[in-house]
Amino acid sequence: MNANDQLTTVVISHDVAPGHEGDFVAWQDRVVAAVQQFPGFVSAERVPPVHDAQQSWTVIYRFSSPDAHDAWAQSDVRKQLQAEAPEFANFKLATHLGDFAGWIPSKNGDPPRWKSATAVFTAFYPTAVLLTFTIAKLLTAVGIDSLWLVSFIINIIGVAFLTWSVMPLLVKVIGFWLVPDGTLTSKQEAAGLGVNLAFWVITAVICYFLTLSFG
Repeated sequence: MNANDQLTTVVISHDVAPGHEGDFVAWQDRVVAAVQQFPGFVSAERVPPVHDAQQSWTVIYRFSSPDAHDAWAQSDVRKQLQAEAPEFANFKLATHLGDFAGWIPSKNGDPPRWKSATAVFTAFYPTAVLLTFTIAKLLTAVGIDSLWLVSFIINIIGVAFLTWSVMPLLVKVIGFWLVPDGTLTSKQEAAGLGVNLAFWVITAVICYFLTLSFG
């Protein structure tokens, strides 16, 4: 794949002073409204701080290519928006190429999409089970039982947990397998798939017994 055709993900972490969260969100809304007008923009999402897991506000932008990102990054519109909010000028920026950027390493080349999707599912499945039997039940116990609110809270915690805990650990285990097609022997490919399958089976068994125990 040509680098100019690669999905480009930009992860920006902002340290927002207490009491200025509303100003930051309003400013970010203006930034997103502006970047949406640029060719090659794909998506934007904002992840607020999560206690004990993530202290900063994280904003994730996706562009269809590095060139599309560069056009936005070097634009007068972006410079003007930055000038309007010097109090939010303290940030960390990381740019990644490929699918599931920031979760799947690409230093040895991007793995095929089916491998990336398999790895994300392997990490997501136990995370979803854990949060369903802990956070969801805890929220219900304290009177928070609205489906939309429970889902919103669980998704925020889940994304943070995946990004900073589960995926880094999983990549250490199956990183050898997350490489471009044609790189590994058939035995190595089978070993990588076997590890993923083992995680699925173990999680399914745990989920089954938790369901029997707690319902």
